[in-house]
Formats: sequence, structure tokens, C-alpha cells
Amino acid sequence: MLQLSKYFDASTTTMKIVGVLATSALSSYYLYRKIRSYTYLQGQKRQRPSRLIVITGCDSGLGFAMTQWAAKLGYKVLAGCLNDNGEGAQKLRNQFPDQVFVTGLNVTDLRSLENFHSQCRQILETHEGKLRLWAIISNAAICMLGEYFWQTHLQREQQMDVNFWGTVNFITEFRTLLFENKARVLVTSSDCADYPLPFLAAYCASKSAVHGWTQSLRFRSCKVWRDFAMSSGLFANFGPQYKQMVEEMSDADKAFYGEYFENFMSKKVEIFGSKNRKDVGVVDSPPHRSAFLFLLENDISNISVYRDPSFIQRVLHVLFQTLPQRYVDKMANFLLNHDASLRWQEPTRQSS
Repeated sequence: MLQLSKYFDASTTTMKIVGVLATSALSSYYLYRKIRSYTYLQGQKRQRPSRLIVITGCDSGLGFAMTQWAAKLGYKVLAGCLNDNGEGAQKLRNQFPDQVFVTGLNVTDLRSLENFHSQCRQILETHEGKLRLWAIISNAAICMLGEYFWQTHLQREQQMDVNFWGTVNFITEFRTLLFENKARVLVTSSDCADYPLPFLAAYCASKSAVHGWTQSLRFRSCKVWRDFAMSSGLFANFGPQYKQMVEEMSDADKAFYGEYFENFMSKKVEIFGSKNRKDVGVVDSPPHRSAFLFLLENDISNISVYRDPSFIQRVLHVLFQTLPQRYVDKMANFLLNHDASLRWQEPTRQSS
């Protein structure tokens, strides 16, 4: 019994020593990572003034906010605005006269993209040795809400031209500067690339095309998954878009969709029409800023898609992946159009 007691005492002592050593090792590693992270971030902060970031779609919403965030962090920014004399462009010039270069940009116009690229190269040459291209961010996007066949041909075409071809042509135009500066490419994407939703058919198609293209190229491209729709100004022009649909809809389609079209559109105009496009500074979210900073200053060479979902989005992601398709369809319809009065009813046929 005495020998057995000594054995257990020795075993307990050994376990304590192992525990102390393991705790010391883990604490040392944790401290090392903290010091390394702090040193890295301090180095990143010192280099910010020597880095240029190029962003598209900076008139309002997310693009406007990202320009502000980057400038406040100390970066130089070339901001592309569809209307370079608009309120958003003027605010950026006034707030950051020495850090933000504002210029007009229409991502659907190849000549405009060429001029945008030339201005970027001119800025780099003017600050030769003091400034390098650090990142380009493809952010410009538009979205039309409504049944696919309600939308005009021009509206469907515009979504593909801006969201897909605008991204493709923007990155293609900057390819030489990207390779010369070893810059990173960031592309804002959407849940719609993976989960097609009702009333967003053309938008979903454009975002799926962007996702497939960037994945095929294997650029260091990232997409922020958070819900920017309500805060980015995507639906700011819904009222004028609705009027275009009404003007070009055929009499047969009006008769077929009937009150469903009228009720749906009036309800959505009531919701989205209050979001004035002139309200350029609508994005003010710490999670969005944190994601933006992470993508700018961390090693993303091994990341193809960056997701930072909210709790609700995580739950929906799991449900969309696991539930039978019929339930997924019902859920999607409910999320986008839970008002039963706004659902389509088959037109009643008049008896002869």
C-alpha cells in the first residue's frame, strides 16, 4: 500500500508539472501571437499613407462609406463616382481634400474606364516612390426589384452590364497595374450568388456570373457577405424603375398580373421610396468597418471568398442548405414577400 501511495504521489506530481508546462507553453504562444499581431498592425498603420486604394460606385452608400473609412485610416483613395459633381463627390472632396481623388466613372463605358485607369497611373507617377497601388475594390452595382417579366429589357440589361461586365471590365482595365504593384482585388458580392431569390432574378444572375468569373480567375478576390442591400442605396431608385416598368408593360401582362402588380409595386415604393439617393452617408456599421479593415490589411492570399454573416444569416444559410427545396422556396417567398395580399392570384375568367 505504501508503494502504491508513492506511485500515485509521483504520478500526481508529474501531472502537475505537465500541466504547468502546458499552461506556460500556451500562455507564451498566446503572448507571442499578440505581440506579433500588434507589431504587424503597427507596421500596417505606418504604411497606410503610402498606399492607394481604388473604389468604384462611391456616389453613395457602401462605396461612399468605404472611401471615408479608408481616408480616416490614412489611405489615399481614388474614388470613382457616376456623377462627379453630385453631392457624394462634393462631400468627399470637402472632407478629404488631400487624401481622396474624386473622378467621374461609368463602369459600363469602356472609354470612361480607360480614363479612370489613366488617372490612377498619373497619380502613381506624380507620387513616384511615395505611393503604390494597394487594392482595387469593385463595388458599383444596381438592383431592380420585381418579377423578372415586369422589368424592361433595358433594366435587365443594365443589371448585367453594371454588376457583371462592369466588374469584369474594371478589373481587366487595371490588370497591368495590379501585376506591377502586386495589389489585391476585392469584389463585393451577395448572398444572391448562391441563393436565387424571388423578385431578384436578373440581379441574382449577375451576381452568380461575378462569383463564377472571380473564382475561375483565382484572383485574391473577396466578397463580404453581410447584408448591404438596405444600407447601400441599392433600392434608392425603385420609384423611377417602377414607372419604367409601367410604361413598357404590355396590356396582356397588365391583365395577367392584375392587382398583384399594382399592390406589390405600391407597397415596395412605400418602403424603398423613402430612401433618398441623396442620403449618401447611410452606412455606419462597426461590423462592416471591421470586415473592410480585415480585407485591406490581412493576408488574404489563401482566401477566395470572405464571409462575415450575422446570426440570422448563419441560421438561414443552414436552413437553405438542409431543408427540402419546397420549404426553401416557401421560406424565400415569405422573407421577400410575407404580405399575403401581395401574392399573385390567377385571373378569373369571364364566362361567355
